[in-house]
Amino acid sequence: MLDRIEELEQKINALVEKLNLAKARIAELQQHNRELLRIAKEKEEGDREIARLHERIRELENEINDRETRETTARDRLKAILNQIDSLENEIAQLHAGQQNE
Repeated sequence: MLDRIEELEQKINALVEKLNLAKARIAELQQHNRELLRIAKEKEEGDREIARLHERIRELENEINDRETRETTARDRLKAILNQIDSLENEIAQLHAGQQNE
């Protein structure tokens, strides 16, 4: 009978040890899970920041394109004005030369 009680105590001790090991493993896995969740959250925040930066890049590219278009338009208008000035100067020079020949 005492042998049987001793055997049961050994089994109980073995089960308690297994239970303690399982609890330690659970704690380890929970810690690992928390770390993975933290990493996932950081990645999500990083992905959102990357998306925001991509959007900002698109906005800046559009601004550059608009600015280039306005600069091209202004340059073309200035060329047209300069051409008109050249034409007027030529006309004035011809009129002036015509008056001197008379």
